[in-house]
Amino acid sequence: MKKIRLANLEYPALALCLILSSYYFSIVFNIPIVCVEKRATYIVPLGTLANLELNNIIILANTIIVALLTVATRNKLTALALIMYAVTLNIFLNNILYVFTATIILNMTIFAIKLFEKQDLHFKKLIKYLAMELFAVECITIIFIICSKIAGVDDKIFFLLDRSIYAPAILVLPYITILLFLKWIPDIIQVFRKKCWNIEQQFSKTSITPLIISIIIAELLIASPYIIYAGQPIKPISTDSAVYAYTVKLVEEKGFWNIITQTLKSRRFLIISGGWGVQRPLHIAILYAIYKLTGIDLIILADYVHHIIFINLIIILIWLLARNFFGDNIAGVAALLTASSPIIAGFRTGGFQANEANLALALLYYSLLLNPNTYAKIIVTIMLGVIMPFIHPWSAALYLVSAIPYIIILHVIKYNKRSLLKRTIIIILTIIIPLTIIAYLIGLSKLQYLYGTIILRALPLKLENLTLSEITDSLTKTIYHYCWSSLCNPLTYIPALLACYDPLSLSLMLASSIPAILTIGRPTTYFRLILIIPLTITAALVYTKLPKETIYLAATYGILTNLYIILNVTIIG
Repeated sequence: MKKIRLANLEYPALALCLILSSYYFSIVFNIPIVCVEKRATYIVPLGTLANLELNNIIILANTIIVALLTVATRNKLTALALIMYAVTLNIFLNNILYVFTATIILNMTIFAIKLFEKQDLHFKKLIKYLAMELFAVECITIIFIICSKIAGVDDKIFFLLDRSIYAPAILVLPYITILLFLKWIPDIIQVFRKKCWNIEQQFSKTSITPLIISIIIAELLIASPYIIYAGQPIKPISTDSAVYAYTVKLVEEKGFWNIITQTLKSRRFLIISGGWGVQRPLHIAILYAIYKLTGIDLIILADYVHHIIFINLIIILIWLLARNFFGDNIAGVAALLTASSPIIAGFRTGGFQANEANLALALLYYSLLLNPNTYAKIIVTIMLGVIMPFIHPWSAALYLVSAIPYIIILHVIKYNKRSLLKRTIIIILTIIIPLTIIAYLIGLSKLQYLYGTIILRALPLKLENLTLSEITDSLTKTIYHYCWSSLCNPLTYIPALLACYDPLSLSLMLASSIPAILTIGRPTTYFRLILIIPLTITAALVYTKLPKETIYLAATYGILTNLYIILNVTIIG
């Protein structure tokens, strides 16, 4: 049996020091974290964790780790840093914030000493151990949350301890989001210079395994309240779910065409009888058809069946697109990240069923645009483009507008350049046909009003009033509060910022940046824009270059975030 040398513990110890330093930093600077309780969010300043008795054990463990590092490396500077730390502790022992500050300085000093030693620090090795240790923390927290929910206990201490590690990264998410909205500018330049996507495609017979695992993860997350609260009555998770159920019932009572006719004649045609007849007639018709065919409870249909069908479709289609762009390896990672991404809790708890269905159709539309080499593909693609505005009008407008830069990017990079004319004709038809139908049904004035209010939201602020603080305040509310903090995922957004966009995310972000600027101050708009951009493909480009442990960490972190939000906004009884 191979003996474990003390020197082999150097990287795991350094990784643990970094994790603990992030924890101390969050407490010292009292970083606020948004927690969820049923249908509300509330802020917990992490400075409150300073009173935990557990901190004495954590500080002791940190000191032992640094002492072991000193012995392992036999570094005089490290020993001197440890002695100075001991003296500092003796002076400030009664002030926990000073103790934490001194410990952060000690840990960073040790890290700096190692960094500037003659032997270079292997960052990939450090990242590997960092990911492994964080992965263990996530797993423990997931187990604790599930057990506490089954036992009916509402203790969030483990979740707070977990979030405290990521709090500094979560704090800068609004600024990262601003950069993501603007990142298309340098990336477009990279596209035309043909310096993107030089990734060799890798195909293997086992490539479908990550997709299957991703689908299982998504299904378990969606169904988690039904599984954990088995036998207990569950109320609608979102207001929209109840409205969908009410609208379908209304259609059953008065007839689908009667509802549509009444809505068309109404001056306030966007809102009538609690439903969205003219906005989303096809989506309501599909829900009504499923309800009549299966007889399934309408709340179960809206809150479970709908998400299981369409979120799984989204995962499959993102896997297919990533596979076409970059090959099997990146496709598998993209699918796994998507199955644990903000779209699960976002669509699941936000009640964005129509947005969700439209995203699935749009991804299929983009997939078919890659190579429209048969008449069948061309007809199906046009049909999808025509259908989308009747599922959800404003998201359809964004998807169809995004298709213009999408086909240009495809043309510039590596896809069949002879297809450009076909793609152009398809896009023109998929814009003209639905607009003509809608204009015929409701008239030009209502068509203008429909898209003027839904897409631009009546321009709440004039462009000359735009300030950085207004943008960040709105994005902060979007990320931290809207839909119960489901966008708080630095392990998706930070990697996406570090890589060149994939063609799909690039084209969508380019189009999204316009309404993002025009609708400043509208968290609901920001949330939906961020939610429909598959940044998980872009993030996968980074994760496949890192140790595989980082992929497991990112997926587990996403699972924990989704599980916590979904279970905490589910109202029992």
